[in-house]
Amino acid sequence: MASAVEKGRQGRRKAQPLRPERNGLGCALSTLALVFAAMLTFLALLLPPFSLAEQLFGTPFLPLNNRLVSDDLILTAAGANSLNIRLSKLSAAAFSGLPEPQDDLLRQARAALPRTLAPLSSIYRLEQRGTPPDSLTLAFALPDGVEPAQADLYGYDAALGHWRFIPAQRAVIDGRLSLVAVLNNVQRLPEALFIGRLALQVPVVSVVIEAGQAFKPEVAAVANVVHPAGLMPNVEGALDGALPSGVAFGDSYAVVPIIRNYRGNSAPDAALIEALLNEPERRQAHLDYLLEFARSQPYSGIAIEYLDLPSSLRDAYSAFISALASALHAEGRSLTLVLPFPTPSGSQFETGAYDWRTLGALADSVQIILPLNPRDYLPEGVVRRAMAWAVGEISRAKLHAVISVRSVVQEGSQWLPISYREALAPLSELRVTPEGVLAPDTPVQLQIAPERAAFGVEASMPVVRYKSVEGSFTRAVWLMTSSALRDRLGTLLVNNWAGVQVPDFAADGAYLQGTRVLAQYKTYRAGQTWFVPVPADLAVQWRVSVGETVLAEQTEGIGQPFVFTPDGTYRDIQVSAVLAELDFPLARVTLQVARSQS
Repeated sequence: MASAVEKGRQGRRKAQPLRPERNGLGCALSTLALVFAAMLTFLALLLPPFSLAEQLFGTPFLPLNNRLVSDDLILTAAGANSLNIRLSKLSAAAFSGLPEPQDDLLRQARAALPRTLAPLSSIYRLEQRGTPPDSLTLAFALPDGVEPAQADLYGYDAALGHWRFIPAQRAVIDGRLSLVAVLNNVQRLPEALFIGRLALQVPVVSVVIEAGQAFKPEVAAVANVVHPAGLMPNVEGALDGALPSGVAFGDSYAVVPIIRNYRGNSAPDAALIEALLNEPERRQAHLDYLLEFARSQPYSGIAIEYLDLPSSLRDAYSAFISALASALHAEGRSLTLVLPFPTPSGSQFETGAYDWRTLGALADSVQIILPLNPRDYLPEGVVRRAMAWAVGEISRAKLHAVISVRSVVQEGSQWLPISYREALAPLSELRVTPEGVLAPDTPVQLQIAPERAAFGVEASMPVVRYKSVEGSFTRAVWLMTSSALRDRLGTLLVNNWAGVQVPDFAADGAYLQGTRVLAQYKTYRAGQTWFVPVPADLAVQWRVSVGETVLAEQTEGIGQPFVFTPDGTYRDIQVSAVLAELDFPLARVTLQVARSQS
């Protein structure tokens, strides 16, 4: 009976619906799918825009919005943008010392750092996502103890593999003195950034030799670069004129001809350059003629000095110079630009047709024409302010000053170069008392034009102010001397400019004793002392002689009388007056003395 019941139960269990058996492979796949989905979700959190790992463990990318502040660096955008930036910072010691930075790009940037460039600040690493705004302002606070006049902003360009100068002016931002750079229309920011100091440069001396001037050996000896002048474009863009003779290749100087829009003392022809640049065919023709000329001889490069251009040519001139620079560099030749002195505008300066930042980036050398007014060189004068401003526009490694070595005359509001002969012509008049034949043992007094001029010293230069017959001052002449030249060259050394261009070293009336001063400037090295003597009052070296026999020599102030007493031994005695420091002859007279009766 029990067996029958048990059999019935078994039959009922077999009649129940069947359940699927458990499949081990299916369970595993289900689990993997869940894990994979979780991993994708996690990875998505690691990637932008979430960047969970950066939020939790590293420096995150931050939206620029309008302003981003990180310690001593402030980034400010103009207008809407989608740029995200990640900033990290490394001390100068860690960047330069051991071990090397872990970041691959910073190691590359360190290897590319020139030996002449030393970081003064921390090094910022900049990583970007998105597109920069139309304008971005970088304000990098100067570290404590850094001399602002010697600090420049530099950025690392990973695509080119080198550090580049970034134009930046000094300004107070949020109460801190900073270097402020405005970047316009950039596609990528520099990958690294720091404030650095350029080592003291080896000064370069350039001289201009005009057509018809003699290229003197003493000028050649002091020159690193010679600029033969005399060529000017014509209306078709070709070059007219002739270069001076005597300039050789393969000597101790580089030869870089200078092309101008004027000749000699004529006014610059701005209309000519405007016509060339505004007409595409003539612009291209002018470019082709310049390149053909550059290839015609083993020139190191060419220099362009197109002055007085209207502001309306700013973009066209920059575009032309960009094309010229690219073509010259492709030929292995350099481009030098000569630019006019900027116009003061409050605490800043205006440059008109000349976009200094653009041109400074394109050219290999930029020569700035300094003014002739000696007062501009005083400590509070415009020259020193402009030089401090200029290093925020163009790398000081490219900046050269154009400094005249001639004297200058002030006529109204005009300042003009003048030769010593012209400047000192009124002083060639000697007053001799008594006049006529002198009796033996009679004192004779000689004096240079005492009532015609007033003498003094101003702006490190001797000044002669001439009077009219009525007694009013009509003109003033500043004389170039060693003190003035050393003072101006010393300013270049203080600002660490690359060198000086002397436009009139071979001109009539140039301060030829400046050869010694320029030679000392050229060989100046870090640690040496640059001495600027206190300018002395003008003095006259009097000499009394008969033939080769010198009877007397004496130095007196230029307005002071010189007294000599002949003894009757000689009948004809020559007396000469020479301006002492300049060794310039002022006047000469022959005294007739009656023979002694004894």
